[in-house]
Amino acid sequence: MNQDSKTTSKPPSSDLLKRSEQAKEQPQGEEGKRKPGGQAGHVGKTRQGFGKIDRYEVLRPEACPHCLGKSFELETETVRTQQVAQLRERPIEGVEDQQVRCTCAGCGEGVEAPLPKDVIAGQDLGVSLQAMLTWLGVYGHLSYEKQQEWLFEMGGIEIGVGTL
Repeated sequence: MNQDSKTTSKPPSSDLLKRSEQAKEQPQGEEGKRKPGGQAGHVGKTRQGFGKIDRYEVLRPEACPHCLGKSFELETETVRTQQVAQLRERPIEGVEDQQVRCTCAGCGEGVEAPLPKDVIAGQDLGVSLQAMLTWLGVYGHLSYEKQQEWLFEMGGIEIGVGTL
């Protein structure tokens, strides 16, 4: 009589609907619901920053909000620090590499300077920018036309869809 999928080889779908032995009664009303946010006794986690800081800025007051004075003592006290990741005005930089040929003083041969490692001869986009555009296309599902707009917005670069 007390056969079910746990005690026999019957599939779970053949079990009669039974109340779970582990299910507990939920209290009526608001008593059983947890409040949003951190719960009592929970050990919180605080953001530790980015690990890479490109620039430090010390922010000093320009005027006293109480007396409007503009002179302050030289001794300062740091009140708080905050790390912020910012999008720069022009994150994409257009660079023109001019290779020059010099004559070797020892043997008289003409020698050209090599291109930087992140530049591929004959290509308009640097390696890191190509990687970013690939990511935007594959994972971001951005069409070539949208990538064109993105390049113009981020760096003022106008480039054809065929190049992309």
